[in-house]
Amino acid sequence: MNIQFQFSGVALWLCAVATTCAAAGPAEDTHAAPGKTAAQACEAAVTRAIQNARGRNAQQVHFNAPARALPALPPADDSVKGLGRYQGVSGTMPFTYSCTVNPQTQETTGVVFSETGGVSRPPVEKPWQADLTHLSPEVCEAAAAAALKEQFPRVVNIVLASNARQLKPASGGHTYQLGQGTLERAVGMRPVAFTYRCELETSSGKFIGVQTDLVE
Repeated sequence: MNIQFQFSGVALWLCAVATTCAAAGPAEDTHAAPGKTAAQACEAAVTRAIQNARGRNAQQVHFNAPARALPALPPADDSVKGLGRYQGVSGTMPFTYSCTVNPQTQETTGVVFSETGGVSRPPVEKPWQADLTHLSPEVCEAAAAAALKEQFPRVVNIVLASNARQLKPASGGHTYQLGQGTLERAVGMRPVAFTYRCELETSSGKFIGVQTDLVE
């Protein structure tokens, strides 16, 4: 009788446990659910650390989501690692980061970030510089003088100001040469100023055309 009573007692105890478990439902995955929260907690802590260290030079902190690393099995603490970047006043700075997050309290410790390169600045367009390898200012000036003689057959005393030459980029790989000077449209007439613009092929120096205008 005693043995039967003991077996019956065991059976009743096991049943009670089974009933309790069934009523409570299946146990939650206490690590997988907070996994995203752990990453967010780490990112928030890293953001504070960067902005505390860099102040106004660390705005718009961004994290690369694929670089987050959470362990597959739930240890005592979650280790989060990854990559990110922040926008500073002088450009974008990439960094790596890591921290430890308690999965129960979401407390973050061991926050470390390391800047991994120089500031990434937007590319600066280089100012245009004339290629003088094949360009000859005299070719343009001779063409300008010839055009003026054709426009004013009685012209005399064409003076080209060499210190007023300018080169500017033109479309199609060409270069403009700009300049100015003075002339007398006929003997005894007062001198007038003029401007000219030649177009040259940059790679060969070939003369393309010239335009002249009087400055009254």
